[in-house]
Formats: sequence, structure tokens, C-alpha cells
Amino acid sequence: MRLLQGDFEGARELCRTKRWSDGGLEAQQIAAQVEFFARNFEKAEELYSNLANTDVDGGGSFYGAVTYRSALGRAKQSLGDNEGAKALLNDCLAKEAAAIDREPANPEAAYRLAAVEASLGMRERSIHHLRKTVSLGWIDYRSLATDPRFDSLREDQQLDTIVKNLAVKVADMRIKSQSMNHRNMEE
Repeated sequence: MRLLQGDFEGARELCRTKRWSDGGLEAQQIAAQVEFFARNFEKAEELYSNLANTDVDGGGSFYGAVTYRSALGRAKQSLGDNEGAKALLNDCLAKEAAAIDREPANPEAAYRLAAVEASLGMRERSIHHLRKTVSLGWIDYRSLATDPRFDSLREDQQLDTIVKNLAVKVADMRIKSQSMNHRNMEE
């Protein structure tokens, strides 16, 4: 939650606690994602390189649908390694396009594709796939609002509208859920 709230130092502090400092896979993934979302790309590159060395196709079905290689590509891009970034991101683009072909109703696959497209500067395609992501049921507006792979779209009103609409949808769902819980308790 601290990561999604933008409290990166608080998230780092939690990563250092005994529960997370064991160095297990989940702890490594969280530490990498904290640095990535904090835009500490040098550290994120190091952490995602280590993760990708153990599982080249890893990540994805983790918080924010971030694959190791797409994060690594975006980090390299920010660090000025445009050739290395482009190679990684183009490879991710092919894999994510194939994933959406295999699972056209999977919102996570559509999100991952939109993220790679945004990183490669494919603005309209990315917005198209983000809209598809939402229509398929994606509601994680917090990750979308802070995911560095969408930085190229940050000034785009369409992205802002998608994030705001998702936030409203989640708030409405929360109100309805609380109302139903309250009614169930009264019965």
C-alpha cells in the first residue's frame, strides 16, 4: 500500500523489516518494484537484472503487472541505454502481443501490452489497449497512475481520464460493498 500511495521511503523501510529482509523471491520483487516506481532506475535496473537472470520471463502476475524485462527495458531507457532498452522492449512487445492473441479477454495481458507500447512511444496503441484493459475489468488505477512505463503518456488527457474514471469506479464499488455489508449485518 505504501508503494501505491507514493510513500517510497516507507515502502523501503518495510522491505528492510525482518518479514521482508529474508531475500526470498517476493521480497526481491517488492524491493525491485519499489525502486522502479520511485524512479530510482539505477537500483531498479540492478534488481530487475538479478530477477531476470533467475527467470527471464518472470514478473507480470505480480502487483501492477510488471514483468522483469519490461521494467528492465524502461529502466535502461531512463538511464540512456536506448539501444539495450529498445531491444528488450521490442522483445516484450512481441511476447505481450502474442499473450493478448492467446488470451484476448485477459485484462492483465492487455495492461502489460499497453505498458510496453507506452514505453516504446506508441501512444495511440497504448491508449487503445488501456481502454481495452478497463473494459475487460482492470481496476488497479493506483498502479496505472504511478507505473513508470506510462511516463510517456503522463501529459495525455486520455490517460488522466482513464485513471480518474477507474478511481471513481473503485470508490463506487467500495460504497456499494459497504452498503451491502451494512445491510447484511442488520439482517
